[in-house]
Amino acid sequence: MAELNFGAGDRVKLRLALEEREGTIIESADNSVVLLKLDSGYNIGIPKENILGSKIVKKYKEEEREEGEKNNDTGAGGEGQERGIFTII
Repeated sequence: MAELNFGAGDRVKLRLALEEREGTIIESADNSVVLLKLDSGYNIGIPKENILGSKIVKKYKEEEREEGEKNNDTGAGGEGQERGIFTII
């Protein structure tokens, strides 16, 4: 088994016995399984013992997520809108 030094949110390439998979790591309740979100939107679970190697393509940074949330908080209408869950009309 390879050393797995990535965390949730990291974009990785995982080398398996017959193929290589790329996606984003998501948190798993089972410590023996790595959950990978594929570009297709599907999530797959890979037993850690089946991973022969790994490469971090892009390390997750908390600041990226926060910036994205700030950009999405501005409503479409401008006036009559309040930040948060509800829209005031």
